Amino acid sequence: MNTIKLPIDFENRMKAILQDDYEAYIASFNDPASKAVHLNTNICSVDRLLKDFGDDFELLPYSDNGFISHMEKIGSHPLHHAGVLYSQDPGALMPVCSIPYEFTDKDIVLDMCAAPGGKSSQLAIILEKAGAHLVSNEINKSRNTILRSNMERMGYHNQLITNMDSEEIAASFPGVFSFILVDAPCSGEGMFRKYPESIDEWSVSNVEMCSQRQKEILDNVLKALRPGGYLLYSTCTYSREENEDIIHYLLDNYDLELVPLRDRIMNYSTALGNEPGAHFFPHLAYGEGQYMCLLHSTNARSEDVSNYSYREYTPSLPKAGKNIVKIIKEAINQDFIDTLNLYIDKDNIYSIDPYPYMLPRKSISRLGVYMGTIVKNRFEPSHMFFKIYGSKLSNVIDLSSNTDMAIKYLKGEELYFENAPKGYGAFSYYGGILGGFKSAGGRLKNHYPKGLRNNN
Repeated sequence: MNTIKLPIDFENRMKAILQDDYEAYIASFNDPASKAVHLNTNICSVDRLLKDFGDDFELLPYSDNGFISHMEKIGSHPLHHAGVLYSQDPGALMPVCSIPYEFTDKDIVLDMCAAPGGKSSQLAIILEKAGAHLVSNEINKSRNTILRSNMERMGYHNQLITNMDSEEIAASFPGVFSFILVDAPCSGEGMFRKYPESIDEWSVSNVEMCSQRQKEILDNVLKALRPGGYLLYSTCTYSREENEDIIHYLLDNYDLELVPLRDRIMNYSTALGNEPGAHFFPHLAYGEGQYMCLLHSTNARSEDVSNYSYREYTPSLPKAGKNIVKIIKEAINQDFIDTLNLYIDKDNIYSIDPYPYMLPRKSISRLGVYMGTIVKNRFEPSHMFFKIYGSKLSNVIDLSSNTDMAIKYLKGEELYFENAPKGYGAFSYYGGILGGFKSAGGRLKNHYPKGLRNNN
């Protein structure tokens, strides 16, 4: 029997939205929240995951790489640490799965409100295959830290992470993005089952405040959209003011048109009459509540986003000299270092690819790959180095068939491999990199960061 007490105003609004479905919606509060993951198919195939973990994961019908998860404590499993899987609500998976647009290497994509990183992770998998660029933005500094950590864990390379408000985005990236995702801050009505404590924060006035903030964000970020580009808008709420009314506002004030979502998504969604966009309700679909709508820019200046004029940009940091490159190569014994664009900031080394747009002077929280530090003419690799470049090392030990040993590594224990070559190496697991080690005489010193280790 449902014991959650909902505000009367909210109940009345939901009855108007759902009508005969209202009782089924209320009954869904008695059901446990579903858990899901998405798979990084750039490093592990669906077939391989299901072959070895078929009892733990059930492929979602509207996704190529999203699964209902039955695995307990997935956050401590090596699949999580290796960046093979990202835990995400099944409803939150849907917006990116709904995109019918095919990305190319001409695309530059913005995830405007990106933390904790689930949708950015989904996009990064697609964009890395296409050779496209991703900018993930999060204004809240603590949530930005979580975003950076998650994207590093997943091993994504070709990405910029920023810490900007919508005005800064508009000023820093005018007309740059071919595709923008705005998973807007909202009143969170769709999360009441999962987070009952959020019910106490709900009010009609808060809904109206969220609606105004959403319009402000969109007014600004549309200045960063290329002519002919696409805008995907989503929320985890049900209110008309934050969903359909927002889309009508955009259609009335900008050169935008509606784009149909993918059929497989629409089979699990509910459109309210002839209103734009699609809702996902917990009594009709997996996961918590979600809304989404895709729009296309019909700006007369251009219908083709591939006409974007690239302006290749490199950072103002000094390039690492030959002596620094030599120190790094001696430490890891690998020639791929010669192919990297290395820069130095004091003793810190960064690998930064050229960006096809001008970078802002501030509010960047991740730029390229932090390689590590030069200490007394020695190179000490960072965890990010191992996550991004670990698979290129000659000393890679695959622990896919030895989960117990992988778990020991994630607890910070030293491992022993009698024939392991001397020097730095990395442990892999189902195609993903867990982290690094330094080998000497068969003793592998654990380089997994203490703050990330499993302590249970």
